Amino acid sequence: MSARLEDKKLKLEKSFVWLLAGFIVLVVISLVYGNAVSSEASEKQIEDYVRQSLRTLYGIKRNGDTWYELQERGISAAIEEEVQFLEQKSGVTSTYSVFSERMNFFSSLDSERLVKKLKRDDLQMLAVVSPEGIPLSVFPIAEKPVGIISGTAEYPYNLWWKAVEEAHAKRRIVSTGFFPGRSAGAMLFAMVVPLSHGDSSASVIIVFQERFYSNLFNTPLLDEYSFVWMIGSDGRIIHHPVPSIVGVSLSDYSTGLPELPAIFDFLGGEASNTHMLISNPFGDSYKDEKLLLVMSRLKVGPHDVVLAASAPQREVTRHVNATMRRLLSFAFSAVAVALIIVLIWSKFKTAEIRSEERKDITQELDRMVEARTVELNFVTRTIKDLIDSIPSALIVLDRNLRILLVNLSFYSILSPSVSSATGRDIGDIFSDEFKRRLNEVMKSKKPVIDVEMRKRVEGQGEKILMVSVLHLLGKRDRLLLVIDDVSERRILERQLIQAEKMAGLGTLMSGIAHEINNPLNAISGMAQIMVARSKDEETVAGAQEIRRYVNRVAEIVKELSRYSRSSKVTDMVQADINKVIEEALEMVSHSRHFKEVSIEKNFSYGLPSIKVNIIEIEQVFINMLTNAFDAVMEKKQNVPELEPRVRITTNLHEERFIHVAFTDNGTGIPSDILQSIFDPFFTTKDQGVGTGLGLSISYKIIQRYGGVILADTKPGEGTTFIIRLPIA
Repeated sequence: MSARLEDKKLKLEKSFVWLLAGFIVLVVISLVYGNAVSSEASEKQIEDYVRQSLRTLYGIKRNGDTWYELQERGISAAIEEEVQFLEQKSGVTSTYSVFSERMNFFSSLDSERLVKKLKRDDLQMLAVVSPEGIPLSVFPIAEKPVGIISGTAEYPYNLWWKAVEEAHAKRRIVSTGFFPGRSAGAMLFAMVVPLSHGDSSASVIIVFQERFYSNLFNTPLLDEYSFVWMIGSDGRIIHHPVPSIVGVSLSDYSTGLPELPAIFDFLGGEASNTHMLISNPFGDSYKDEKLLLVMSRLKVGPHDVVLAASAPQREVTRHVNATMRRLLSFAFSAVAVALIIVLIWSKFKTAEIRSEERKDITQELDRMVEARTVELNFVTRTIKDLIDSIPSALIVLDRNLRILLVNLSFYSILSPSVSSATGRDIGDIFSDEFKRRLNEVMKSKKPVIDVEMRKRVEGQGEKILMVSVLHLLGKRDRLLLVIDDVSERRILERQLIQAEKMAGLGTLMSGIAHEINNPLNAISGMAQIMVARSKDEETVAGAQEIRRYVNRVAEIVKELSRYSRSSKVTDMVQADINKVIEEALEMVSHSRHFKEVSIEKNFSYGLPSIKVNIIEIEQVFINMLTNAFDAVMEKKQNVPELEPRVRITTNLHEERFIHVAFTDNGTGIPSDILQSIFDPFFTTKDQGVGTGLGLSISYKIIQRYGGVILADTKPGEGTTFIIRLPIA
């Protein structure tokens, strides 16, 4: 047997020697071939570059849409903020313009202030224009002030007028096409923002350079020799890394660019070829060789353009071949090292086999098997003990949803009277609907689902269970169910909610006490009048007055009782969100700061009703209002001239959510504690003033409804809390 093994090893060594010789020959041939093809790009290399370029151009277009939308939104917000600033300035009225025959509110809009707010280095000019096309306010940066803008004016003023008409007709921002600037090497385009205020209307015309798009094109496609262009349908270069040729038409290079007709065919949509080799007309160091040009018709923002990528043919070839040689050399080196290691190992292994006796080998194998068996038994017992010690119930299901394995917690949580669950169908334990969902997870290979359900357990009553379902690692036809009993947790949450409500009730007591004292004083005064005067009419009048004040006391006590009583999770009704907010405002109207704060209600009416627990949602809204009152009054202590203000907004968000926002002009929230405001018992108020549970409980309530609660704050300026509740 040893001789046969030795013979096999010798043959293996000879095979590796021949393999190594063949490998060396392959290296030599590859190096020779790599040097041979390095002088000229092959079709495959060009195809690789074209494919890579088209992917990058498509990525530019995809990112450009999102980027342009963000830019437009920021510009619109800046203008809207300036208009609101103009409205809020004391003493601002419609002024008379020497250029216009009628009053125009936007004559006072400060163009220079608006330009500073935009903070853009690609801005050429900003002008506020009346409906007659007369400039009301102009801030030139690189362009001269505009003249009269109309359909008959000179270019580009007639182009702007067309955009003004379209913007007012559609009531949105409209962009013009690109046009040459007055300075050389510049292409411009204009954005028109329509404005209206009462009987006044105007337009904001903003002129940008082509650098508006620069940050989309600052990454080379292949290396430092590859560039991205943007070309208009008329053949004019809109963007290029070389500023001197921006604004130049490709027609100007017709003598040095014989492929120009083919390029214009593509620009005009008459050709579908996405790439071509062209002459280099720009006079750089690659003038005597071809450029590889890749083009794609795309819509970047509102502009229909052609994006192009170019690189010298020599650089494409050099880059691809150098990469290929590096990868090939690395692969060959790795294989060579592996061959040497295998040869050395086989030599030592052959000597070891010859020196060992069969008996020693057999004994060693027996000892190894015994040790492995002991180790396996220990690991098996340990794993079983670990699984049984987990407090969550664990269930492993096969592809037919039959139980393969459970731990001890399964019996204590779900089936205390069952002796063995192995082999049972999961439908015997859970509902048919839950079994159907498990079957869908098994077939579709969905990763995880989390379900909260109620289940009556024999001898233990109804339990609230949190069930997580996931595929067993490495076994796609096995499911693992992790089940936790969260009944006590839910009871504790309801107790915390009730505790917070009672804490809020204590906050309201100071305002309610004042309301109670007035009727009591009136009752006392009327009683004295009734005793002092004996005429019947006055007695009747006093009795009526007493009744009115007594009713007032009863109404206040009624509101207090309704807010403080406990609610059940099952008390869900269809509710109008605006009406719920009004009831919450009525509750906080008795607080001590209510009359000092200006309440602005910006409600959208006709919103869909949502199914909620009225008491819980009122608690969330009361907490939002109470926090807002505290924030604005705290700021007023340091800024006496502050006018405390809280704005409540409701509208529809994405056709799926009811959007509620509470905005105050208070102190704001410092950035270092913003991440902790929803943590239980976290509070910035003095000891005894706040419990630190209000926002935490509000977060839990909104999360249970499938909604979200967000905080947007500017320290020192104010805070907006946003609540979004799903309609269905």
